[in-house]
Amino acid sequence: MSDSRSDSNWRLRPWQTDADYTAMLIVRRVSVSVDRVDLASTNEFLPNLLELQTSFPEDDATALERLQLAVYGDQVVGYATLGWWTFDGGVSYMLHGYVKPAWRGQGIGTAFLQWGEAQAQNIANQENHVGLLWLRGFLSETETAAHALLTRHDYEPYHTMLEMDYTPIEDVRAVLPDGFEQRPLTPSDYRPIWEANEAVFSGEQQRSAPTDAEFELFMTQSNPDLWVVVWDGAQVAGVTFNDIWPNGSGEIYQLSVPPAYRRRGLARYLMHQSVQLLQSAGAKTIRVTADDDNQSAIQLYQSTGFQTIKRFIHYRKPLTIKD
Repeated sequence: MSDSRSDSNWRLRPWQTDADYTAMLIVRRVSVSVDRVDLASTNEFLPNLLELQTSFPEDDATALERLQLAVYGDQVVGYATLGWWTFDGGVSYMLHGYVKPAWRGQGIGTAFLQWGEAQAQNIANQENHVGLLWLRGFLSETETAAHALLTRHDYEPYHTMLEMDYTPIEDVRAVLPDGFEQRPLTPSDYRPIWEANEAVFSGEQQRSAPTDAEFELFMTQSNPDLWVVVWDGAQVAGVTFNDIWPNGSGEIYQLSVPPAYRRRGLARYLMHQSVQLLQSAGAKTIRVTADDDNQSAIQLYQSTGFQTIKRFIHYRKPLTIKD
C-alpha cells in the first residue's frame, strides 16, 4: 500500500507483532532526507533492527506500553515512544515521535503528544512521582515540522546543545603536566573514577546523588578500555569517557576535571588523548557535544579540532496531574 495524504483514516494502536519493528525502521529511514538527519551523528543516529527489538522486547509488556504506532490499514506510518528518568528534584518524561513525511500534517503528531502526555500522567500516578514533573522533547534544528508541533502545544525551548565534529588541525600541543600520570586501569579503579566524575557535576540540574544502582547501570553502558584518566597520585585529576556507536562514530561523551586541577592543561591533554584512542579503535569520525552557553568548553573543543555541525534543542512543559 503506497503512502497517501488524501486519506486521514489512520488510527493509533499498540505494538502487535515482530513485523512492527521493521515497519518502525522504515519510518525512520524514509524521513532521513526531509529531516536532514546526520547519519554519523551521536545524537540522532538511526537505530537498527536489533536495537529496536532490545529497546521494546516483545516479552516485556511494561516496555511495550511506552510504544505507540500510527497505522493506515496494515501500513505503519509513524510511531512514538515515551521514556522517563528521576532526579533529585522530580521526574522528566521524554517524548519522541516519528511520522513518514507523506503523512505529516494530518494530526498524527498531535495524537502522539496526547498519547504520551496521558501515559506520563498515568505513570506519575502509578509510581507516585513527586516534585517537579516535566514533559520533554529533544529535536535537531532541522526537524522543522516537529519544532512547530511542540511550540503549538505549549512546549518551550530551554536549552541548546551543539554537536561538534573532529577535523585534524596542525600544532595541537597536548603535554601531560609534571606531577600527573596516565596509567593502565584496573577494575578497582572504576568506582573511584566514576565517583570523581559525578562529584564534578553534582550541582547540575536534574543530576541525582550517585548510588550503587547508578554505578552498575553506568558500567553496563560504558567501556573502560575507551576511558582516558589522569591521576595525581591516588586522586583522579581528570577523565574522559569515550565510546564508539554502532554507526561507527566515536564520541567523547563526558569530560571532567575537578576544580582544584583546572587551568593546568589537563582538559586539552584529555581531549587529545581521547581523539587518538578513538581513532586507533577504528572510529570513522569523532563527535563531542557542548552546551551552547559553555563558551570555555566550546573554545577548548575548537582548539583541538572540533567544529559545530548541528544544534539540538531541548523543549519542556510542566506536567499537570489530573485526577
